[in-house]
Amino acid sequence: MVKNFNPFDYLEDIFEKEFFQNVAGFDMEKNMDMLKHFGFNLWPPVNIEETAAEVIVSAEIPGLQDARGINLKIKGNTLKIEGELNHGTEILQETKKHRQERRTGKFSRNINLPASVSSRDARATYRHGVLEIRLTKILHDPFETIQVQFIK
Repeated sequence: MVKNFNPFDYLEDIFEKEFFQNVAGFDMEKNMDMLKHFGFNLWPPVNIEETAAEVIVSAEIPGLQDARGINLKIKGNTLKIEGELNHGTEILQETKKHRQERRTGKFSRNINLPASVSSRDARATYRHGVLEIRLTKILHDPFETIQVQFIK
């Protein structure tokens, strides 16, 4: 399997860490044009939508063959999408590859969601190369009441 090496692929893990977003002030979404200029792209590409009750993430991942090729994890307001693409094409020794733009191999992406979500009622479907993940928002009051017990 031939995989094109791009050192900028590793920047995603670094810049999506909460440290860089909060402390260093680096906002991945706002700086994507600059990063694309240097050959860095987030993959898989996602759309994030929000309703009153849920967060909906759609990710373009063409080429998945079955559920074993994808793994989803939730922690707080972070969704991790990881998996592996194998397009099933063997490279013959006598062929000379001129271009490879289709992604193959392992991938991983951490996505910060606009709200805390629960995995309890999560639903994920894959159709026509698009993975759709529906996550129920954790709805709670900003303040919780604590009862005071008077002891005499």
